[in-house]
Amino acid sequence: MLELRDIQKSFGSHTIFDGITIRLPDAKAYALTGINGSGKSTFLKMLWGELKPDSGEILYKRQKVDPQSRSWKSMISVVPDDNALIGGLSALGHFRLVGSLLQLSLKDIGLRSQELIELLDLQDAISAPSVDEMSRGNRKRIALALALLSNPEVILMDEPFSSLDTERSGVLKALIRELASRGKTIIYSCHSYDLIRDCADSYLLIRDLKMQLGLSHDLKAHEMKAPISKEALGWLL
Repeated sequence: MLELRDIQKSFGSHTIFDGITIRLPDAKAYALTGINGSGKSTFLKMLWGELKPDSGEILYKRQKVDPQSRSWKSMISVVPDDNALIGGLSALGHFRLVGSLLQLSLKDIGLRSQELIELLDLQDAISAPSVDEMSRGNRKRIALALALLSNPEVILMDEPFSSLDTERSGVLKALIRELASRGKTIIYSCHSYDLIRDCADSYLLIRDLKMQLGLSHDLKAHEMKAPISKEALGWLL
């Protein structure tokens, strides 16, 4: 179980989170949602150690974790929104580099890479001499494949469905559900009401500096939108 206790985060005078306390059971897919600027990327960056909470604790399996520690990073994988791929390096070069950092043998790197290439339909993408020559959707899927190379327990994804066509979005939805059924905990940020209802077990809604947990089929579309004030619409009235 992943647990957050009284997480506080501000940037200067701007408060992002004011006391998030939440418990996330294992083996589920969680869709992280909220209006633009609500803190979705900030939340994920705190979990994967790029940002530090101002106060509060993060626990996994009842043990306090340091998100910047090697032990925590060995249990999680990350698919950031910008993919974090290396310009000038091919897809296979990325597999070899990440595999070597994970201390996998060349044989295991080859076997796992091929499985992921087939699973994510990347046969055409790997023929490109560099990731710079791939579409954004293919870069996104390469980043996902690299995240799965280590067989992580927790998978964090920032907008994984962006730039994917309908067919490949369907493949990713099926993959997320399959990973959850195999005991993985997946948290992915998403703006699409349909992708939350169709893919996630539960939603994490950031609103009013807090976080609300609920079953995906209970989420209402209007909850994902910012209210429009009369002042903002004054020029139309």
